[in-house]
Amino acid sequence: MTQRIIEAAKTTCFVPAPTIVERVMEEMADPREPEFACPKFSNAVRTANRQRQADRPEEPRDMNFKIDLEFLERHTSSDFYRGDVTVGDHRHLIFASDQQLQHLASAKTWYIDGTFKIVSSLLCSCYLSTSLPDPETT
Repeated sequence: MTQRIIEAAKTTCFVPAPTIVERVMEEMADPREPEFACPKFSNAVRTANRQRQADRPEEPRDMNFKIDLEFLERHTSSDFYRGDVTVGDHRHLIFASDQQLQHLASAKTWYIDGTFKIVSSLLCSCYLSTSLPDPETT
C-alpha cells in the first residue's frame, strides 16, 4: 500500500496528499485484514509529501535560477511555461495555458491581483490575471 501511495504522489502533483492516501486506502482496503495491517493515515500522508518534496526542483537561492522545464512538463501541459522576461533588475516568469490565453484574448476587461504571501522571500510577488468573457463575442 505504501508503494502505491508513493507512485500516486509522484503522478498527481495537484491533488492533496490526504486525498491521495484516502483514495489508495479505499481502493486497497481488505476487510479481512486487521486494522493495524494498514499504515497509519498521518504516516502515509507524510510519506506522500516526502515523495513530492524529493521530486520538486531545488528552491532558488538567487534570481539566476533555471526553470526546471522537465518538472513543468511532467506536471502541467507542455506549453504552460511561456517565458522569462528580464527588465532591468526585475525578472518576470510567465505561465499560462492555451485555454487561459484564449479567455484573456476574448475578454473585454482583465482583473489583476497581486498575491504576496504565497511566494518565497526571493520573489516579490505573484500577479494573477483573470477575466470575464465579453458577452458580445460569446
